Amino acid sequence: MAISPSDLQQGEDGEPSQQTPVTPQEIYYRVNVFNPFVDYLLTELSDRFLGHRSNAFALQCLVPKFCRSSVLSDVQPAIALYEDVLHGTPSDVEAEFALWQMKCISGTICADNAFDAFECCPSTYPNIRFLLQILTTLPVTTASAERTFSMLRRLKTWLRSSMCEERLTGLGLLASSADIEVKPEDVIECFLQRGNRRIS
Repeated sequence: MAISPSDLQQGEDGEPSQQTPVTPQEIYYRVNVFNPFVDYLLTELSDRFLGHRSNAFALQCLVPKFCRSSVLSDVQPAIALYEDVLHGTPSDVEAEFALWQMKCISGTICADNAFDAFECCPSTYPNIRFLLQILTTLPVTTASAERTFSMLRRLKTWLRSSMCEERLTGLGLLASSADIEVKPEDVIECFLQRGNRRIS
């Protein structure tokens, strides 16, 4: 196949480089199939993850560490998003947020993450407690839950094929909660509370 001078372009080093001509089929495929697919994929990714991030940011204003410096307009998108499942009108939820913020500023509740804030939140703030519960369950959509399931492959090997479900659950909790320190004294105390064994 002969190469015309128009097919040659200047390379990085100044030497002419050979460029293969583009066929009409490639142009048709690029314009009608590939580019629309890439646009659709980028739109879906932005709708899924950017919206998820904005919701998490709006709910993060309820954590006492960030609640002290946040304003009502920061949490209003979350109230508008979940107003169908919240108790009362949006103005009631906003008033509840103002009371919750005053309690956080006074130092009665000091928590650094959503889980501790959910544990500290009393039942007198039902909407705040519900929104904190949503915030604590949002990370389930990340890869940490998938890592927990992939851990079962290491636990349930062919050597442990006769393991019961209770033991597998215990090993899974030990492996997934490796950062929690287990004191031997607590384990001994737990076994002592069960009473004497029947064997001599």
